[in-house]
Amino acid sequence: MEKIILDLFGGDNSVDVLIDGAYRALSERSDLFITFVGPFEVLTARLNKHPEFDGRYEIVSCPNILNNQLNPMVAVRSGEPFTLIKGCELLASTDAKAFVSIGSTGALIVSSLVKVGLKENAHKPVLGALLPSDSKGGRFLLVDCGSNLNPSVEDYNQYALLGSEYMLTTGRSINPRVAMLNVGSEEGKGTPEMIAAYDLLMHSDINFVGNVEPDHIFDGVADVYICGGLAGNALLKGLEAKGHFLVNSLRSMLTSDLDDSSKAIVEQRISELGSLYKYNDLGGAVILGINKPIIKAHGKADASSIYNCLLQALGC
Repeated sequence: MEKIILDLFGGDNSVDVLIDGAYRALSERSDLFITFVGPFEVLTARLNKHPEFDGRYEIVSCPNILNNQLNPMVAVRSGEPFTLIKGCELLASTDAKAFVSIGSTGALIVSSLVKVGLKENAHKPVLGALLPSDSKGGRFLLVDCGSNLNPSVEDYNQYALLGSEYMLTTGRSINPRVAMLNVGSEEGKGTPEMIAAYDLLMHSDINFVGNVEPDHIFDGVADVYICGGLAGNALLKGLEAKGHFLVNSLRSMLTSDLDDSSKAIVEQRISELGSLYKYNDLGGAVILGINKPIIKAHGKADASSIYNCLLQALGC
């Protein structure tokens, strides 16, 4: 079996909501074994309701939940038993394949660095998000989506290297194409760091295809798009908002004068379109550059997101 460590604490939704995603993954994947980390009584009360999963999970008791108000570095160095930190410790010290957490992004990045450690080819962790490139299950990787707001030339180079490595090792591309998100496609665009990184990547072994403007990311230009964390996070949240707006607008325009039968058909198609934009259907952001895979679930994740994050972890 493949062991995945799971921390369901610290997000917007309760364990009662999120744990259904774990049940679904366990029921569909016979090769999955979950190590739940959290308050023992809380987890036991939920899991005892499903004896059909006995032998498919374990509980590692950890009473404290790390929230966004506590400084991540202070929390990691405090020695307190926080679920998020305990999950990273278990990932480093056991045969677990990956760790999925809904907790604080900053704390997870710091904890991954301190407890799990960096790969030899990395100098810092970075967040990558898999986004839909088409309606048939295709994905591209956006790096960085929020961990480093002021990347250096070497950071951009690392984003390209780690992003390519992830797409290759997960079987999504045999020769990942890398593009830099920029204000223009021409050489010489962007900040001094971006211009220098462009030149560095052009003369590297990475399959770098140049600059790409954000309005072309769905055109199949690249498999990996690299950018600063501020731009990546803004793009990610803008896509979520635009998708929500588009789906609601289509629903209003197309269903207002339909009979119930026709409305049901249209609603189904609109829902399928909406799934391309819903973060809960896309898994989580992966922390690249760490010795073992760590996946950060969206803070607003529901059961569907936990299910998809677990499948993503199995595929790492």
